[in-house]
Amino acid sequence: MHDEESTAAAIEDQDQDQAAPAPAHTAPVLSDPSGLLTADEILAGADVTRLESVEVEVGEWTPGWTKENLVEARKVRIRVMTGDEAMAFAAAQQDQAKKDTLMRLVCTCAVNELNAPIFTEQQLGQIGALSFGVLQRLQNAALILNGFAEEDDAQTAAKNG
Repeated sequence: MHDEESTAAAIEDQDQDQAAPAPAHTAPVLSDPSGLLTADEILAGADVTRLESVEVEVGEWTPGWTKENLVEARKVRIRVMTGDEAMAFAAAQQDQAKKDTLMRLVCTCAVNELNAPIFTEQQLGQIGALSFGVLQRLQNAALILNGFAEEDDAQTAAKNG
């Protein structure tokens, strides 16, 4: 009888283990067994907070910073543009009448910790009044990050003004 009880207890324990919920870290079930994403999965996952970004030091914009008083420089986060933003930027580059391409690029790509823009279109004029050297560093970071330039190209353009 003792063996029957231990066998029944073992079976009951096994049933409980199988009924336990899956750990939270398991991979989601893919709707396509090939492992390829579907359009619905891609569009459902489109989230601007997940776009790649880099941070650029902007000591010149940091309160209290001077060349003599090198307090810790603050940073501006530059993120990858969405497809729509990149196409609008590429079109603006082709339009010679648009002289505010640099400011528009910084306006589009400079973001906060949630990857939301920190500048608005209405602030383009104010952005244009800021230090060209800093704007150029931000522009170079955005161009490289978005694949419009290679790092060597951006550095050469910065030196040539």
